[in-house]
Amino acid sequence: MISDGPYILSQYSPTTSPPFAVLTKSPYFNMGPFIDPKLFEAPSSLSAQASVPSVIPAGSPLTVSGQILETPAGTNQSIPAQGATVIVQVTGPSGLIYSTKAITGANGNFDVSVSPSILQIGLAYNVIIYYYTNSTILSNPLTYSFVVLPPTTTTTSTSTSTTTTTTSSSTLLIAAIAIVIIVIIAVVAVVLLRRR
Repeated sequence: MISDGPYILSQYSPTTSPPFAVLTKSPYFNMGPFIDPKLFEAPSSLSAQASVPSVIPAGSPLTVSGQILETPAGTNQSIPAQGATVIVQVTGPSGLIYSTKAITGANGNFDVSVSPSILQIGLAYNVIIYYYTNSTILSNPLTYSFVVLPPTTTTTSTSTSTTTTTTSSSTLLIAAIAIVIIVIIAVVAVVLLRRR
């Protein structure tokens, strides 16, 4: 907001590398009683981290929790972003199926729970998390995927074992060969005994 606004363009250099502009507060600007002073806070960058399970058992709610951090311009120190707005959306194969808004607490934390009644078994879903504050709306949305598993079933089985004796064909073949050999030996013995 330049000219009648709260800032004066005191330096501008489009030809330097990198180009830059310096804005200073105008001593002649009066905010008036109807302008939110947060509108003129120093800009900051936001970052977020969240915890989303990759697998959800059927009938269980989806729980999304996380923290928004804010890094004021000119510093490299992140602090919890209290009062940040967090939008959590759940998309499925047919598009957007759920959306809710949360406000971060004193530690920049947020928690959202999604009812299991809107989640179908066996389908893959995405969770998209957007976040912003009064001082910045520039943020990188977070995206996570999860699957709803079918309910686990427990099966019990009982088994009874019986012992059966089977004679294989190879055993019968060996017995037949042994009998043939015995018969041949007996015949040979009889023939030899007769020759004497």
